[in-house]
Amino acid sequence: MIAIPNEGPGDCAGPVWIDNSAVGDSTTKELLLTENFMDMGPREFAQGDVTLGSDGLPSGYTVAPGDLIESIGERFCIVNGASLLALNGYAPGETIHPGDVLGLTPDAWG
Repeated sequence: MIAIPNEGPGDCAGPVWIDNSAVGDSTTKELLLTENFMDMGPREFAQGDVTLGSDGLPSGYTVAPGDLIESIGERFCIVNGASLLALNGYAPGETIHPGDVLGLTPDAWG
């Protein structure tokens, strides 16, 4: 069972949660509470460009100088935004850099 906070970060209507779990040989990679998933706009430490998918929702994010992964997550109402690192192939302790492109949805996580 996953305990998801009741509220999203900042002005978000509610939380979005990334489920990146493994049980035995099965791996789950999905966004939960996607009705709250939206771009809340540029903010301090999340100034990068957003790519939209065919459904009009954010699908990719290009890291700008000074961006932090937690702030990027908050921009999209994701309360556990640091999970984006592992889902985008970053090794533990590895950091994002300007110009990196992060997938924001399961389609981009492979």
